[in-house]
Amino acid sequence: MIGSFIPRKIFHLILASIPPGVYWTGSLNRWEMASGLLGLLVLSLSIEWARLRNEWINQVFIRGFGFLMKEKESTTPTSINHTLGSYLVVVALTEHDIAVASMFFLSLGDPVASLLGRQWGKPFFGSKSLLGTGANFLVCLALGFAILKSPLESVLGAAASSVAELYSGRIDDNLTVPVASAAVLSLYRIGFG
Repeated sequence: MIGSFIPRKIFHLILASIPPGVYWTGSLNRWEMASGLLGLLVLSLSIEWARLRNEWINQVFIRGFGFLMKEKESTTPTSINHTLGSYLVVVALTEHDIAVASMFFLSLGDPVASLLGRQWGKPFFGSKSLLGTGANFLVCLALGFAILKSPLESVLGAAASSVAELYSGRIDDNLTVPVASAAVLSLYRIGFG
């Protein structure tokens, strides 16, 4: 069975929140966190390589994890690679609080936007709804207030995350949301911080 939407989003919310949660606690420094993410990314890419080249391995993978997959992911790489790659980039290249906030913007803001937008929203930009985009902004704004150094940074981070999620057509939002929000916040700090 491929892809029940709600279990997939709940799994995304929980699993994608583990790295920023661990990093936020300070139990791992930047290089330990980056090394762990790199190891997970290499493992994930190795599994993807094997399953997409061997139908038997792919069928075993789908039997075990199909309920968490989108239909297209039965023959293409899963989004976990984009998530791990974007997390690796923001941890390696940005300040601690920016990396944590950017990862949480994806792990919490994106599933809330998707769940609310699909359930009650009306599409206004492709498949995206104003309700989903607004929900994403509010979740990310709250996260920003809890994690970042100033209210203005919270607004900038939430806006960057929401715009990246809204415009993530051909590029997976698991890649664009953390990278775009971290880039905007880092540029703000370099220029005005």
